[in-house]
Amino acid sequence: MESMTGDGACRLFLMRKQRRCCGILSVWLVLAFSCIYFTVTQLNAHERAAHPALPPGCQLLMKAAMTRRSGASKSAEWPPREGAKRVPFSGISTGAEAGGSVHVAPGFGPGSLSSLLASDDLFAELCAAVAARPAVHSCFALRDAVRCMPTFLVIGVTKAGTTAFFRYIKQHPSIAVSTVKEPAYFGAKYEEEEAAASARSAHAAANRDRNVPSRLGTYLSAFPTCDRCERGEATPSYAWRDFAAAAAAAAYQLLGPAIRLVMLVREPISRAKSHFEYFRTKRFRSSANFSEALALSLTEFESCAQSLGGWDYQCTYRPGRARVAAAAASVEGRHAVRPRRSAMEYELIQPALYVEHMRTWSVHFDPRSLLVLDAAALINDPDTVLASFESHMGIPRFRYTRINKHALPPSARETQGQSADAIRQSSGFEAQVELTGGYAKRHDLPRLLEERACAFLQPFKVRLLKQTGITWTSCSRVARRA
Repeated sequence: MESMTGDGACRLFLMRKQRRCCGILSVWLVLAFSCIYFTVTQLNAHERAAHPALPPGCQLLMKAAMTRRSGASKSAEWPPREGAKRVPFSGISTGAEAGGSVHVAPGFGPGSLSSLLASDDLFAELCAAVAARPAVHSCFALRDAVRCMPTFLVIGVTKAGTTAFFRYIKQHPSIAVSTVKEPAYFGAKYEEEEAAASARSAHAAANRDRNVPSRLGTYLSAFPTCDRCERGEATPSYAWRDFAAAAAAAAYQLLGPAIRLVMLVREPISRAKSHFEYFRTKRFRSSANFSEALALSLTEFESCAQSLGGWDYQCTYRPGRARVAAAAASVEGRHAVRPRRSAMEYELIQPALYVEHMRTWSVHFDPRSLLVLDAAALINDPDTVLASFESHMGIPRFRYTRINKHALPPSARETQGQSADAIRQSSGFEAQVELTGGYAKRHDLPRLLEERACAFLQPFKVRLLKQTGITWTSCSRVARRA
């Protein structure tokens, strides 16, 4: 091999040096571009969080306006001019407000706008305001005022610890709750229509809507205008009342898919007993006692399932049960016996169909956006439960002040501090006892009625366990016999 000359060695050295410099420069360039890309990505993410897209309901409103305009309606325009009269969208409604099925989701198509939003002029103004100037942290300027929308909803259920939960989370510095615990906004339209349907005269029903302020304006004014906080409210009827499907649709169309949902659940028979005691003088005057009311409630749900040859989702809410009863009566050639509007015994069972209510809300929301919490765990171990909520909301941990006072029904207060054996001995009949949060409660149920209730609720309990990991020891004796 020929020896390398001095010039050749020098050139080789320079080439290697240049190659090394180019390699180092390439690495630095890659790192620089990576940093720039990461920074831009984070800024875009922050920009998207600070300036979210239009609520889904606004997009539906815009589409409806364009459709009407293309149909020779020149008065409809988007976005509407400030002070301009909005074209009413009275023909747009949510079919589920009449008890639509989750399977086919009638009225939930891309062209359906919730009647709650369509009937409120302020919603069109809200859409125009957000379109002109994107909202910042879910707040926007509307009618010379700053209005903020909630970022989470506690949707249920009644008599399952929502008041205690509300008192806990309002302690957190990153949480700003509504001025009233239960604004009940998403069920207002349905309840008004139901009241109008049962009014004694059409004149009284027509006058009910006169000079009524915007529900949306009242609702939004209930939330603080804090910066970088999570705002929310707790209306436990959203999850289980007959308007649950309509409430879910309206919540999605107004608040969007990023909203966080929370639902507290409780052992069903214990919840039913507490519900009966709390509303006894208002809703259950026709029932002599809890056992009679629970038996009537079970009959309503069992009859629906029997008519269909087994349980079906359409038996969850009253409109669906009424349709099943009418269809069964038609097949048998008889008139359907519709329950009285004043008959409220169904409220003892309907709220406890937790998995069905979760199914209702999952039509519009990602199941991961719903956090299900056990009311008994909130009393026994609030720190763990509240930590789950903090993780769900993405807020820092906080040390809460323990709440020792809970809204217990009279039966619970009377037996507070007593042991289960003491209650059994003091009662003149078989009592099912649940120990929760340091107190004992008796359900005062005859054995056969208890077994009947447990047999009906057992399939829902199994499904809830599979979906959430939450279960209760009640009805274990009935389950072992089965």
